[in-house]
Amino acid sequence: MLSLDYKKELIGFCIQSLQQKEAELQIELDDTMKIANDYGPQKDRYDGFRNQQMRKIEMHTVQIHAVQSDIREFLQINTEHVSNSVKLGSLFSTSDQTILVATGLGKVEFKGDSIFVISPKVPFYEALKGLKQGEVGDFRGKKIPINEVV
Repeated sequence: MLSLDYKKELIGFCIQSLQQKEAELQIELDDTMKIANDYGPQKDRYDGFRNQQMRKIEMHTVQIHAVQSDIREFLQINTEHVSNSVKLGSLFSTSDQTILVATGLGKVEFKGDSIFVISPKVPFYEALKGLKQGEVGDFRGKKIPINEVV
């Protein structure tokens, strides 16, 4: 049985997980920057080690920005009212799974349940968008009943 409180806790859990991931990435970024700084300036134009460290710094920075963007997506979800249809911010169940539409985190284990956190950009969401509780959607030839929407 899905409830608004369950949805709030799930969103809080997802935000907390993302913040932990951001902190881990920041530690990796700081470590990589320290290694690059300890190595000193570039020895020549084709200094492979220094270039590798700079690419790692750039990669970690991009990953941190992506995680921060995901956190902002969760923070924009209105947790004060129940959704009456499948849309961004909806938590809904089908006969096979429970899904939160927010950002593409994938499968999340929460309170002993497997919840799939999906992006509104995926085809599965597009197939079920706008459906209400009791309605049936079609995804790749399979009927998907919407059991509950919160």
